[in-house]
Amino acid sequence: MIVDMDSRQITRLMVDTAVARGIRDMADDPARSLRRLADMGKQFSTGRFQPQIISIIQELLEHEDSPYYPLLSEFLGTTDHESIRCFGINMGYECWTYGARLLRESSAARGIALPWILFFRYAAEGRLRPDDIGRLLDEAYPLGINAAYITLTDCGPDKELVSMLLAHPTCGFFLQLESGGLSCAEMGRLSECHNTLLIVNADAPEAEDTCRALKEAHILFAAYHSYEEEELPSMGEPAYMKRFLPLGASILFFIQSDTCKVSAGPIIKDLRLHPVDPCFLWDLYADERAVSDRICDMPARLCIDSDGRVLVPGNTAINVLSEGMTLDNILTRTMPLLPAEDMLLMSA
Repeated sequence: MIVDMDSRQITRLMVDTAVARGIRDMADDPARSLRRLADMGKQFSTGRFQPQIISIIQELLEHEDSPYYPLLSEFLGTTDHESIRCFGINMGYECWTYGARLLRESSAARGIALPWILFFRYAAEGRLRPDDIGRLLDEAYPLGINAAYITLTDCGPDKELVSMLLAHPTCGFFLQLESGGLSCAEMGRLSECHNTLLIVNADAPEAEDTCRALKEAHILFAAYHSYEEEELPSMGEPAYMKRFLPLGASILFFIQSDTCKVSAGPIIKDLRLHPVDPCFLWDLYADERAVSDRICDMPARLCIDSDGRVLVPGNTAINVLSEGMTLDNILTRTMPLLPAEDMLLMSA
């Protein structure tokens, strides 16, 4: 009953109803409905950076020939609407609105910058298992952390992992697939995970076939490319981006490789604000850092490898699987300290 719900659940229910109606309207008339949804979003946005984002969206949509209109039409026509709604609300509300407020309170109380998303590397033979990831996410939720980026290094989404995704319905999951293919069984499991964005390796030989199958199954997906420093000068050229268009992915992530010393973040941001092709672009680490800066005023990233070791920050000797180790212990020992003036501002 409504009387038993807390304010977070009630607000989510209201947002869910409005978004569901908005998606139906957009499917019928993308241009008109998207403008109206952006106007409504600006009116009701209460987070630190939602008004700024929505103002940018409104500016982009002023151009009748914007490639974002055909992008949206294709996306809505080929993607499960429940997945769009669930993943979108998990990120927009649970993570970047309500979760962000809670995260700032938690940061101020502990005197450290906290990450808004947790990064994991998952391997078939690794020590870190889905139950371990689930435990850390359960500990992260009260802090305001409600998103996870999981890289599958040598496997697909197995039953154990999918069960963990389904057990956290209000969490937003990014699931990066380093191999290019998926079995029918794996694709069937993913179709149940409405809170998950699958990210396919654009450079894998099977990438086009995989993306085509995902689109036919109406599964929410994106593609990614790991870039090197020598690619940066050509990123702004039309031919560079067009090589990814045959994938048919509405969203394309660019991921700075471990050997690349220069971020493509500024280039990707400029391309996003001056779009030419019907594809929405992200630089994973640059944009993740920008969100962190906005939420907690300074970057904070936690990355855990497939054996449970904390890789970022600092490639530490800390292991999340050590007896008695909690997420709070890990964050306290690894996250950057907040300046005193920032603690006062965040707790205000």
